[in-house]
Amino acid sequence: MRQLLAITFLAALPTLALAQNGAELRLAKSVLSEAQALSFRNNREYCGYIVLDENGDMRTTKLTKGRKASCLADDFPEEWTPIASFHTHGAHVDGESFEIPSYSDAEGDEEEGVDGYVATPGGRLWYIDSQDREIGMVCGLNCLPADPRFEEYPEDRPPSAFTYEELRRYENEG
Repeated sequence: MRQLLAITFLAALPTLALAQNGAELRLAKSVLSEAQALSFRNNREYCGYIVLDENGDMRTTKLTKGRKASCLADDFPEEWTPIASFHTHGAHVDGESFEIPSYSDAEGDEEEGVDGYVATPGGRLWYIDSQDREIGMVCGLNCLPADPRFEEYPEDRPPSAFTYEELRRYENEG
């Protein structure tokens, strides 16, 4: 079922060419899989960008180590064009949930004019479409490496999609 939801969500992404969707998603999953281990070990966010370099090749910037609840990616060459941001949400912390992107994550991507990918301690991958102001779960629990300390209870499962306004309300209710 999760795979069907991810395929349905990706098919609905109008802002990227289909060939680029697959390549961009593979790149996001790869870099975030690598970043998850660092994120859990150091309980810090790690972030960066998916860019087109001066030759038009898609690549990622170097991982930047952030703080417990924020990350500002390092600068990259001017001739590179950012496509999307990416970041992890750190390690699992008992009593706290970092299983959805925050409203400030979404706003930050919108202000920069890029889309975004967010990896959670439970191994979920989210996509932030800043143009359409929508956030969707690309794949669920354990899709990416998950923090071994993470344990989810049925009542904690987040919705699989939000508009920006729904996300803001969801955060305010929690």
